Amino acid sequence: MLRLYALLYDDPRYVAALDACTNLMWDVALGPLNLGASVVLDWDHWSQRRRAEARERATAAASIW
Repeated sequence: MLRLYALLYDDPRYVAALDACTNLMWDVALGPLNLGASVVLDWDHWSQRRRAEARERATAAASIW
């Protein structure tokens, strides 16, 4: 977020940019995933539920190809 928008997490504008930033990270991650490579997603995976959601999303995207 800092590199793309120059926003720190405590900036009120951070939340407004969050979806676009998250979608960009997913777009970047899906390229290598679709080629069969491993990808490390290192954001907002503090809970087991969040990790499961990310795993499901990656699995679903990889199965399309």
